Amino acid sequence: SRELCAILQAEGIQIDVKTTSIASVTACATIYALPYHLGSPTTAAIIVTLIAGVFMVSLVKYSRRGRVQGAVMVGAAAMFAMVYLGFLPSFYLAIRRSHSAWLVAGIIFVCKSCDIGAYFTGRALGRHKLIPWLSPGKTWEGLLGGIVFAGLVAMGLAALGQQFDEVIGFYTRYPDKRAFIPFDVPLWLYGCAGGLIGALGQLGD
Repeated sequence: SRELCAILQAEGIQIDVKTTSIASVTACATIYALPYHLGSPTTAAIIVTLIAGVFMVSLVKYSRRGRVQGAVMVGAAAMFAMVYLGFLPSFYLAIRRSHSAWLVAGIIFVCKSCDIGAYFTGRALGRHKLIPWLSPGKTWEGLLGGIVFAGLVAMGLAALGQQFDEVIGFYTRYPDKRAFIPFDVPLWLYGCAGGLIGALGQLGD
C-alpha cells in the first residue's frame, strides 16, 4: 500500500496511505470470510458495496481539508488500490477453496519461473528489444525463453505432484462430504498451461 501510494503521490494524487491499507486488507479478508455457498450475485453486491464505501470515505476525508478539487481522482485511486492490492490477490484464496495449497504455490512458482527464465535467456541470447520505451532490458528472446522455462517447470511440478495424494486436482462438495478429484491430463498440457501462465505474468509486468 505504501509503495502504490508513493507512486500515485508522485503523480500528484494525494491518496491516503492509512485508508488504502485498511481498504486493501478488508478486501482480501472479505473474500476469505465469505461463505463457500454464497451465490455470485450476493458476493458481487458485497464487493461493489465495499468499493463504493471506500470511494465515499476517501471523498469525505479529502474534502475535510476544505477543498474538492481532485477529490474524485483521490476516490478513484483508492478504489483502484483496493481492487489491485486487495481483490486481485484474493483470487489465490478463491482458488484455494477448490484446490490444494500446493497447487496455488505451484501457480506462483510457475509465474516467477518465467521471470527467471526470461532473465537468463535474455542475458545469454537477447538481441531484439521487446518494448524499449517501457522496459529497456527485456528482449523477445528473453520472453520466449521465459515462457518455455515456465512450461517446463509446470511439467516438472505436475510430474512431482502426481506422486502425492490430493495435490494435482480439485475438491468437490457433496451433501455429506468433500472429495478430491485428481486431474487426468497429459504432462504436455501442463506445459501449455505453464507457458500461458508465464506469458500472462509477463503481460502483467
